[in-house]
Amino acid sequence: MQYLLKNYDHDNLLTPTDPNQQIKVDYYLHYSEGTLQHITIALLINSVAKSIAPFGTKSVVKLVTKGINNGYYVHEWRLNMQYLEDQLAKEGTGYFVGDSLTGADIILSFPIYENVFDNEVQIKDITGEKGDLYKKYPNLAAWCDKIRHNPLYIKITEIMDEKVNNYIRRSSTSSK
Repeated sequence: MQYLLKNYDHDNLLTPTDPNQQIKVDYYLHYSEGTLQHITIALLINSVAKSIAPFGTKSVVKLVTKGINNGYYVHEWRLNMQYLEDQLAKEGTGYFVGDSLTGADIILSFPIYENVFDNEVQIKDITGEKGDLYKKYPNLAAWCDKIRHNPLYIKITEIMDEKVNNYIRRSSTSSK
């Protein structure tokens, strides 16, 4: 994402011009991939591990992955969700950096919007969260709603979907 912003966002659509805000965007780019995404993905992978475990090992795999999740990942996930909730409150604009969509929002949309709020039932099942995540993390929920309806985010999503569909079509025709 950092490469794309530096080499293709010549009009600063997703990159703020203020140097302090640029530093914050860079921070969130690295935070998302270095801290948040691996926790969320590990939770999701561990949740399906028991269903793909070899015959006779499912109960052991379920016990081990539940222990790993509860011993580390769930706690870290909750800390990070609260941290992001607090950062949005501190920023006060509804975005992570400044008052418009930036690369920070785009990179954080995958672990927060796509994997948590658009996948609430599975995440609540994995993390043991009680109650409504939208009420527990109102700033994150409002942020998800804001970016989901942002015209620039919609356009980016359409471009990505088109690229993925073209790749799938090419892959399926080349394997025949």
